[in-house]
Amino acid sequence: MISKIDVMKYLITLILLLSFETSKGQSLTLDQLVNLQMKDLEYVNEFHLNRGWRFDSSVVETDDRMGRAVWAFGKSEFDTERAVGWFNLIYSPGYESTITYQIHNKNFYSLIKNRITALGMKLAASEILDDGLYSVYVGQKYAVKIVSSSSSDEIVPKYIFTILPKSQYYNSLD
Repeated sequence: MISKIDVMKYLITLILLLSFETSKGQSLTLDQLVNLQMKDLEYVNEFHLNRGWRFDSSVVETDDRMGRAVWAFGKSEFDTERAVGWFNLIYSPGYESTITYQIHNKNFYSLIKNRITALGMKLAASEILDDGLYSVYVGQKYAVKIVSSSSSDEIVPKYIFTILPKSQYYNSLD
């Protein structure tokens, strides 16, 4: 006969495994982000769908702006502006894409930040924002913008990574 304690142990283990699997889908590495920045829309869509993300919205490219596709992970059913993670692909045929990846998990932030350091990327800019910090790291082919922010209406800080071609970063300074 199975005891109540054994059932509780089983349920706790099951919950922990499910939460690990869920968070694993949200977590993207710097290497994955850079790879996605170089891929086409269909590849990016399949990659996200296979990891539990869902397509959220898009904006068609026009003469004045690039196109945008947005995926959400763990999007709130009650507040459509909130999700565990957001991923934006900003694209235009003939140009390299830019991506943004927004998370609230400090451990995932640390994994990406540590990889930036391990790759020897150089700090190109750093400043204080209202309710946040901004920094830019530049590597051989791409730049990574990082915004860490917190505000009174947010329970946990958010971390936003923008991956863009190095040349596009430097062109934006002009």
